Amino acid sequence: MKNYKLSFLVFALIAVLVFASCGNEEPNIGGDPLSRDTVSYEMGDNVVIADSEGCDYSVVRPDACSKEITDAAVSINKVIYGIIGTLPKLKTDYGTKGELEILVGNTNRPESKSAAEGLGEKDFRILFTSGKIAIVGGSDASTVLAVEYFLDNYLSDGVLSIDFGEDYTYSYVAPCVMVGDSSLEEYKIYSESAPEALVKKISDAIFAAIGKTPEITESRSGKYIELTSDPSLEIGYYMAKVLNDGNIHLQSDTATGLYFSVDHFVSAIKDMNVPGEVYELELSKSGAYPPAFELFGESDERYFIGETEKESLSYEIGEEIVFNISLFAGGDLASCAHFDWTMKGDDGKESSGSVPGSTGQLTLSTTLENNGFVMVEVRAIGADGNEIDKNVRFSGAAGVHPELLKITKEEPVDFEEYWEDAISEMMAVDPEIIEMEEIEGKSGYKAYKMKLASAGNEKWTGETYVAGYLTYPENAAKKSLSIRATFQGYGVNSPSPSYNGNSITFAVCGHSIEIGMDSSYYSDLQKGILNGHGWSTAENADGKNVYFRYMLLRDLQALRFMKEYFGEGGLDIWDGDSINLSGSSQGGFQVIALAALDKDVDSISAGVPWLCDIGGYTDGKKIKSSFRPDFADGLGYFDSASFASRIKCKVSISAGLGDPLCPPAGVAAMYNALNCPKSLTFGQNQTHSYRPPYGDKFTFSAE
Repeated sequence: MKNYKLSFLVFALIAVLVFASCGNEEPNIGGDPLSRDTVSYEMGDNVVIADSEGCDYSVVRPDACSKEITDAAVSINKVIYGIIGTLPKLKTDYGTKGELEILVGNTNRPESKSAAEGLGEKDFRILFTSGKIAIVGGSDASTVLAVEYFLDNYLSDGVLSIDFGEDYTYSYVAPCVMVGDSSLEEYKIYSESAPEALVKKISDAIFAAIGKTPEITESRSGKYIELTSDPSLEIGYYMAKVLNDGNIHLQSDTATGLYFSVDHFVSAIKDMNVPGEVYELELSKSGAYPPAFELFGESDERYFIGETEKESLSYEIGEEIVFNISLFAGGDLASCAHFDWTMKGDDGKESSGSVPGSTGQLTLSTTLENNGFVMVEVRAIGADGNEIDKNVRFSGAAGVHPELLKITKEEPVDFEEYWEDAISEMMAVDPEIIEMEEIEGKSGYKAYKMKLASAGNEKWTGETYVAGYLTYPENAAKKSLSIRATFQGYGVNSPSPSYNGNSITFAVCGHSIEIGMDSSYYSDLQKGILNGHGWSTAENADGKNVYFRYMLLRDLQALRFMKEYFGEGGLDIWDGDSINLSGSSQGGFQVIALAALDKDVDSISAGVPWLCDIGGYTDGKKIKSSFRPDFADGLGYFDSASFASRIKCKVSISAGLGDPLCPPAGVAAMYNALNCPKSLTFGQNQTHSYRPPYGDKFTFSAE
């Protein structure tokens, strides 16, 4: 027989085997199996469950059971699949009973019920009667152990077999944890306003130690462990003590403080788990902690500050990168139950973990094995196990030679020809005014709701026009105004009019849709024809089918209209020189592309620009954007980094080191491709939409 190895779950260090096989003998595993043609078996005969010739057994789990039980049943199926090469039957006990079944957990079969009789929570049993093999534990965790034991010990040389009449029981011998003159087994849990997660944490810790789940009581009777979160208690103080009456008191003024009390109790009994041993529990711990983050509301300033031990973007390959991160509320350090963190690097490394939040501070360290960035996210977790405020996180990064980063996938060889062809398609349609409806705007301005004829693909909305709002100062002198255009981020909504004292401004819609409608109109489009626009991998395989092609052609048409309508041949109020573009996210992508495709553009401002080094993640290392279509060949014509290399005007970029949508490596690669007057400012702990009240800024620039 193989040795029994409890190398799994919480019982790894606490299990002891007490064998109760037939005749108190160990099961005869691995003997000569009988032929499949055998009609009847005698006690002790070795019966084949699965071998290279097949498997006649189906695996059965309860119709309503936990994921652990389902996974355990699936694990048996996978092993059998590995033996016979085809998937055996896996079913619930709701269906028709079969002659030959492996029963996992408390199924409705009488064999399962018989096998489960008398089992403690940490005991399990494997019972083979008639054609049923019952594998069941006194708890879900014990059933998982039983399945692992079954697969470890009844599988040999590609044959899964078991002795007929097998009756194997594992009985757990619990340690004894004494609290004064009383055993921990006697204690119930009494809770006053404590999060359920903390009650469960205490219950799970006791079960892991002594193999018994404590009762939850609604009264202070007998022996009890009291959990109290009461704001009338001393502020910023927690306690975990055995009082003179023998009862255990865990208390604090907040749920966060109570979490620290519970944590001390759990730590105190964590190693009291050697079966049969006798332990004395001594618990006397109290202390102060920083104000609980949960006490502060939106009116209080709440934020993370994260710093590296040297300038964040000055690290070398292989050098230790150290982040020191602190949580603040109301101007002071704030505590939480614990911090959950993740780290991802452009070298393909990923890690995550959880650390106590009792001091409001944590330190993380890593290295980067090539040029690029390592991104860090930290979340404040409450005593209930949930994030306290998803809007208050640390999201930042450190970099190794970001100035050396380049586009990962080479641009298509016909990039220039592609865009020459696209612009020719746009130029073939005059920017005729379809609609120019004057609207009530800001005093002193002309304001219009616009539609312009444009090239396009009708398959998305059935329309091909440019839509947007056009504004400019009334009574403007000839050649006195610059042209300004703004562009939208990803989504389906209407732009808003923008008023600028020295500019003709066109707020361009990203789609050929109506503007100024109620929200339901845009919601219906978002759920319907424009759902996931630009995301289709099949469409994106061909550059001419990429949604963004006609978005950019509409943008170019808007600029063309403004130059013609307000230039010398029109109203003649454009100065004939200045064209300034701005946009963020998808809008940032658009202005970068437009500056490359329209040489009249004078300057652009791009915030958190999207689709930078769009195929970067395909090298298997670089951090993948959390929001972008999967790379396909057609998208190569839309990489912001490829457009950047063709820009000659002034470019200003702002981006976040903690932006998961537009990771800093892609933005840096795009910036490095620029051969023009340029600047890039990265904000530490800045994300796609969040700007922290405090945090370092890192600026690169070149004339």
